[in-house]
Amino acid sequence: METEITLYNKAINHFNQLQIEESEFLLNKILSINAKNIDARIILGVIYAIKNELIKAIEQFQIILNYDEVNVLSLYNLSKAYTDLFDYENAYLYIKKLLYLDNSKAEYWFSCGVISHKLDKKKESIYAYDKALIINNNYIEAFINKGVVLNELKMHIEALKCINRAIEINVNNAQAWANKGVTQFELKNYEESIFCYDKALNIYPDYFEVLTNKAILHSKLNNISSALECINKAISINPNYEVGLSIKGSILIQNHQFMSAMEFIDRALLLNDKYCEAWINKGICYTELNQYKEALVSFIRAKKLDSNKTFINGYILHNKLKLCEWDGIEHYSLQIKENIKNGICDINPFSILLINDEPLIIQKIAQFWQYQKYNFENISIDIRYKIQNKINIGYLSSDFNNHATSHLISELFELHDKETFKTFGFSIGPNINDRHRLRIVEALDEFHDISQLTDKEAAEYCRDKKIHIMIDLKGYTQYARTGILANRTAPIQINYLGFPGTMGAKFIDYIIADKIIIPENLKKYYDEKIIYMPDCYQINDGKRSLPIKKFSKHQFGIDEDTFVFCCFNNSYKINPLIFQSWINILINVENSVLLLLNDNVDAKKNLIKEFSKSSIDIKRLIFCERIEMLDHLSRHQIADLFLDTYPYNAHTTCSDALWSGLPILTIIGNSFPSRVCASLLSTSNLNELVCCDINEYEEKAINFGNNKNALIEIKNRLINSKNKNKLFDAKLFTKNIEYAYIKIFNNYVNNSPNYNIYL
Repeated sequence: METEITLYNKAINHFNQLQIEESEFLLNKILSINAKNIDARIILGVIYAIKNELIKAIEQFQIILNYDEVNVLSLYNLSKAYTDLFDYENAYLYIKKLLYLDNSKAEYWFSCGVISHKLDKKKESIYAYDKALIINNNYIEAFINKGVVLNELKMHIEALKCINRAIEINVNNAQAWANKGVTQFELKNYEESIFCYDKALNIYPDYFEVLTNKAILHSKLNNISSALECINKAISINPNYEVGLSIKGSILIQNHQFMSAMEFIDRALLLNDKYCEAWINKGICYTELNQYKEALVSFIRAKKLDSNKTFINGYILHNKLKLCEWDGIEHYSLQIKENIKNGICDINPFSILLINDEPLIIQKIAQFWQYQKYNFENISIDIRYKIQNKINIGYLSSDFNNHATSHLISELFELHDKETFKTFGFSIGPNINDRHRLRIVEALDEFHDISQLTDKEAAEYCRDKKIHIMIDLKGYTQYARTGILANRTAPIQINYLGFPGTMGAKFIDYIIADKIIIPENLKKYYDEKIIYMPDCYQINDGKRSLPIKKFSKHQFGIDEDTFVFCCFNNSYKINPLIFQSWINILINVENSVLLLLNDNVDAKKNLIKEFSKSSIDIKRLIFCERIEMLDHLSRHQIADLFLDTYPYNAHTTCSDALWSGLPILTIIGNSFPSRVCASLLSTSNLNELVCCDINEYEEKAINFGNNKNALIEIKNRLINSKNKNKLFDAKLFTKNIEYAYIKIFNNYVNNSPNYNIYL
């Protein structure tokens, strides 16, 4: 009969030759003879771990500890087995016991670093990796992992030092190059990041995680074709890689291919329904498809999975406003405000304007957003082009078609002094050849579609055209390409019209406003220098047609003697405060109704639900469908008073109302969008329609509703003075803005610092 020693030697021999089954058989035979043979149990436990039979492995190591509670090999293997089971609490318990007994081995400290990191004990993780590196200063995995933790702590320079050391040890380590690529990405050194990713892929061509990271980088640079090429290759290597599938979805969203995007996002969620990023991408996709209810469900699901996810509160809040679903709005608003005070931003610069008019909060969010999204380094270029008689003016937008921005600005393009200026349009949006686009193309000296270029390529393209002043008409609104401005298109860059607020960015030099929009006491909350227009900041098209079609109140089921309040703003501008105010107004003006725009079916349902909580007949709330613009302007005739929203006023919608001869009552606040309507009314000599707070707003609305004659006088004044109203004098506006362009250009040529321009 063979002895234990003979059987053990045979088992070890089989184990070393990777003959696992034979070794396991012999080890079990040994233990049937002597259950206390610790050496046999250790090897058997390791075999079970190799076979991924982790529970069996743990049983073997636990039995050993019953015999020998200080057996370091069992403690080490237990920590590894629990780590493989994702039971990091138990793994941590055993690795700490092990280190108490023996802290002399680098691999023990390395395991402690891995486990501590998994438990989000980042500082302890770094301490453990440092201990491992003291014992073995060539421990490449420790350098790599320490770099990962340092990146998570935003200590990117320190992380880079660790990863560079790993590469010194082994220049052919693909993981080190991959992590260096991530670090360079975090440092916004994008060309260096691509170089590192390519080094990793040269070593290991099937490194699908690196291909995914490279796709993310190309996506950030708006290099959609390269992003798709990388992500498609990653998915072909690993079709069940949920991260890659979700990222492909986000790239397709960026390319406006929403239905295709949803297909890949859903594939990712089928593989892992707890993947937070995929739920966020799904929510973004639904939002772009105007399916706000489904978007909200997705974002709430994401928040439950990771409540600290960046911008998740903003996503939820924005969709709740789209739906007029106000439950929890105050909670999210307070949480967002508290977070930004603590240096955490979880809302985008546009959405915050819908709920808040505190200029400091708005400024901080804009600054945080641009820091996260774009290169924080101020890219300066010296383009002191020789003036050949003209100043080159560029306009950048995705809305050179049937859009509010084009409705406002088209006549400016036509009126520019072609002897002094050469005008360029740079389109970053879809090529929609409607009459609005055709008018713009005809008005500008040159028109260029740069939508398919990367941000850097687009900026270089604009610089090649020797643009002196670039006016960004998008800011941080939908389909903006702010990255182009971050790469500097021109020596002077201006924020105008599209985004009502500071962009918080060093690469934006000026913002166009007026003394009502940005009074002296609020200048400090704008990172740009301010071009103060002498009248209203907003350009208007004085050529647009007057209302032609005749509408009557009877067409809407309204009696002729009924007072008609209206608000044709988008539903996301309506909030509980302003809606309750409207209810209070209707209660106090008995023979009155309120007309609202039917923005989306769910918003309509929720507004009706809120309205039903009052004692007012539901028939007094009337919804109007969207119709052609000229007909919509004509529809204003049936209304007596437009009730504005707050804190985000009517902008183009206010101009529409005033053009149609309809007075609008507003509340003035402290933010840009909460002062726009006041600016338009002031320019129209209708300051009596500007209220300081909600109480004055209600009081005036009620007085007008019960004293129609007082409103008729204002209405007649508005209609009779239209030809003299500076708000609709595009020629005067053009003259003033051109004077501003000349001043800031001469200031640049003279190498003087930017300063506020008062016209």
